[in-house]
Amino acid sequence: MTMTDEERCVSNAFSSAAATYSEYATPQRFWGDHLCQSLSGLLFSPSRILDLGCGDGSFTKRVS
Repeated sequence: MTMTDEERCVSNAFSSAAATYSEYATPQRFWGDHLCQSLSGLLFSPSRILDLGCGDGSFTKRVS
């Protein structure tokens, strides 16, 4: 699949930001912690978890 110029530009921007993502991800950590706390009381054990690629995967590890 060939990327358009716009897709390549977006990809490059996200790739450039990846190195400092955790430094600026304070709101994501706050809401991720809130979500994990909310889920902790539920009685379920999923066999699969879908990670949509939003973030560094730290919360996916916590809920899996």
